[in-house]
Formats: sequence, structure tokens, C-alpha cells
Amino acid sequence: LKQSVVDKYFTGTATRIEGSDMEGIAAEVIERHHDAYLGRGDNGPTLEVGGDYQWRSEGEAPTR
Repeated sequence: LKQSVVDKYFTGTATRIEGSDMEGIAAEVIERHHDAYLGRGDNGPTLEVGGDYQWRSEGEAPTR
């Protein structure tokens, strides 16, 4: 990370090399997010409903 990033967000942390600044970090996050959700669309695949617990108005209880 650049020294300015370390000074602002990791005060007191030593750094010996210069790396990404905030713009570089943001660009990488956007790229990774795009790769993770590519082609999913607004109503893409979601997790199936189910599991050991389901919400109930009386409280959670095992479904088995």
C-alpha cells in the first residue's frame, strides 16, 4: 500500500514498499465484484430455501 494509505488507515504500521493507492484498491474491488457476478442479472440464481432451521413466528425449530 502507498504510504498515504498506510498513514491514514493503518496509523503506526510500518511499510517498506509502495503499492496500491485508494483508486487502485477501488478499481480492483470493482473488477472482482464484476467477475463474481458476471451474467447473474438482477434476479439471477439464489440459494435454495432450506436448512436445519427455518424462521417461524413462534421461534426457530429444527425442520427435521
